[in-house]
Order: sequence, then structure tokens, then C-alpha cells
Amino acid sequence: MQILTPEQEAHIPEYQEKWRKIYLSTEPIDREKAKAAIDRVYQVMGQKPPNVIFCQSPQEVLDALQSVVKFVKHLPSKPFNIGSFQWFKLIILTILKGIKVNQTPIKKISNQVSKNTYKSLREAIDRAIRDNKFSPEQATDRVLFSEDSLFKFISEKKREIGYDEIALFDVKGKPNPNYQLDYSYMPKNRLFQIYWMWINKKQLYAQIFNKITQSFGERIENCILGSLPKIKQIVAQPAIYTNTISYDWRLRDSFIWVDFASSVLNYPTPHPKKAALQNLLEQCGSIVVVDRTCIVCDRPTTVRVDDRYQLHANGAPALEFSDGFKVYACHGNSLPEKYGSIPIDRWEPQWVLEERDGQLQQILLGQIGASRIARELPTVELEALGEYTLLQLENLGRTYNKILKRTNAQTGEVRAEFVIKINQSIKAAIDELHNRGLAEEFPQPEPIDLDRTEEE
Repeated sequence: MQILTPEQEAHIPEYQEKWRKIYLSTEPIDREKAKAAIDRVYQVMGQKPPNVIFCQSPQEVLDALQSVVKFVKHLPSKPFNIGSFQWFKLIILTILKGIKVNQTPIKKISNQVSKNTYKSLREAIDRAIRDNKFSPEQATDRVLFSEDSLFKFISEKKREIGYDEIALFDVKGKPNPNYQLDYSYMPKNRLFQIYWMWINKKQLYAQIFNKITQSFGERIENCILGSLPKIKQIVAQPAIYTNTISYDWRLRDSFIWVDFASSVLNYPTPHPKKAALQNLLEQCGSIVVVDRTCIVCDRPTTVRVDDRYQLHANGAPALEFSDGFKVYACHGNSLPEKYGSIPIDRWEPQWVLEERDGQLQQILLGQIGASRIARELPTVELEALGEYTLLQLENLGRTYNKILKRTNAQTGEVRAEFVIKINQSIKAAIDELHNRGLAEEFPQPEPIDLDRTEEE
């Protein structure tokens, strides 16, 4: 898809690195400069300076948040039925609170600064569709599909022709570099293809946005919120509080896009507001706004990441704060301390069966590895063929419960990998692993010579 020119795309790493350094900074915030940056945003938005509370860590942010929020009266403490008056009241309150949140100065300045850049991008996509600058296949890539009736129609057609999808992500959650898409299943009707492109404009827009931002700030915030889910619960349920609460963990990612769009693509932005917002993001850590109070979290004292700049540490905290608060993570996924504080090579396969959280279970499987899982957990043999054995883990869900094991007949080396598909055979499992770039490790078995077998 040629929305950005090669020259423009060449600048993407420059802006990613610029903001990555800011996000991963361990330098303590200068509280005077941070307060001045917040006051400037409020001044530009025509508001009086707010109260500011500085915190050493997300735990202190939660404590401060819980001390200022107040519950709405007359809402039942027990769950209520959908369709009841209380349920209807909660929906109305949620809508009204959402409107008020968008009027808070920090949220409002972010929306105003980014508005024209988003509009310009949508116009560029419209022009590309009108001028037919990219093919229907590019517009209908499966990573852009949404769960609607049209997607279900496409899925049915794919199943009818036996279309074999290649996994976008491997069992460890990393993008599959060998992912390729066969578009033979696509309808050939030109009007249908044009319609399909138009309804996917938002997904096309999101793909370009994510290519530039890589959702870097959001992934960091998600790890923090995973360690303190109470913060997310408070922000996600604004209707049950009398306060107006705003915490936009995508604000930083939005500004990477704004900075790139205004500087490289020359998309219009209101300069004084952009400058005020940029200074705020450079001077402050995370900010939670409650009514006229800004709760500001200091930067961590330690940050550990993997080679893709995702929060990650082996047997140690990925984030540490000055008051001792720690966040554990594995390749961008939040971990509880009971796993994160232990080196990965000491993780026990039995934990997979004991863990009830599906995402954590998947992380455990991917990091412990199929070979060790197959050796130490109970399995059932589904099929055997030459060097290959297809195993199914007992007492595990349906998605990652199958393992293809190969015992090299010459060396005795054992290699095993998880296979994702639910209905599986050894042949299908080998095909899946080939699609994931493992053809050398899992070659096709030698064909059986039936005549020779009978002679023997």
C-alpha cells in the first residue's frame, strides 16, 4: 500500500527512536518543570492551573486515586440484570461521563492537536482508493478484517476451498516473519472488492498509525496496569464515581504519530497546542486526571527491555520505581511476581495446568517450550509416522494442547513444537511448521514403499 512514499517511510525509525528514549528514560522528573508543563496546557486550553499530586510509583498513584474518588450513591453493590432500571442508569451515566472526560484539558488538547492529522490521513487513503493506487488484495489483508458478516462470508469461502491460513503469530506471541497470504479465496467481483476496500478504511488507517507508533507507550502502560488492575478498573468504570476521571495510556502513541505527521507529512497542527502537549509528555511520566487534580507518576529507576523494546526481564523486574514498586514482564506481557521473579529456565511445567488465566498459560507454554512440556506433562499419542509423533496434552484447553515431536533417526535428537490448529494430523502439523519457517527442522517424512514393505 503506497500511502507513504519511500522517503517518508525512511523517517519512521528516527521518530520511533526519539520517543522511545523519552518513554524509557530513568531520569527522575523535574517537578517544577512538570508542574509548569501542566499549567501551560491548562492555560492554552483557557483553564486555571490544576492541583498537582506527585507520586513515586504507580502504587502511590493508586493510593492517591482511591483517596479522591467518590462512589455514586444509590447504585447497588451486587450485579443487576440487563434491562433493569439500574442497568439503564449506568449506561446513561457512562455515556455522560465519557463526554465529560473528553472535555478535560489534557484529553481535549490531545484531540485537537491530532484531529487534523487524522483527517489528512483519511483523505490520503480516500485518494488512494479513488486513484486505485493499491490492489483489493492489499486492502483486504486478513490482519485488517473485522468481525462482521462480510468477514464471516469470506471465512466460509476460505473453508470451502480448503484455504490453509498461516499463523500471523507463533505460540510465543511473536510475529511470524514467514507469514504470507494467498489471495486465491478472494471474490473476483470488482464491485464487491471496491466495497470491501471502502468499509476497511478505518482498518487501513489503523495499520499505518500502528506502523509508525508500534503502540509502544500503550504496551508499557498495559504492563503497569496488569500489575495494578485496580487502576484500570477505576478508569474503566467512570459511571460509578462522582468524579470525572481521565487516564489515556494511548496519549504518547498518539503524539508519536502527530510529531511524524506534522514534521514529515506536513499535515496541519495547531502549533501552540502541539508545543504545549509535547512539553507535557517530555516533562511528565504518566498522568491521571481526577476533576481538577492531576496525579503525576515519576519515571522508573530501572527499565529492562528485549530486542524489540518490549518490557522484559528474566527473573528480575522489568520496571523498578524509587519506592520499591516493581513490574514484571515477559516480552511485553505483564507477569505476576510468582513467575516474574523466577528465572525462566526454572519455570515448572506443572504451572501450566495450575494456571487459570489463558494469557499467562500461553506465556508459560511458550517460554518453557514444547520439548520440556512433552517430557514432563501427561500426554496422549494421537498419531505416529516415521520419526514423528503427534501428542495431545491432557487437562489443557484446545488451542495450544497439541505438540509435534520429531526424533531424528540418525542422531537421536528430539525436537518438538506446539501446533496451533484444533483438528490436526501429522501432515497438517508439518505443513503448519513449514509455514512458520521450520522446514529444515521438520522435513517431510520419507514416503513409505508399500511394495518393499510387503517383500520384507
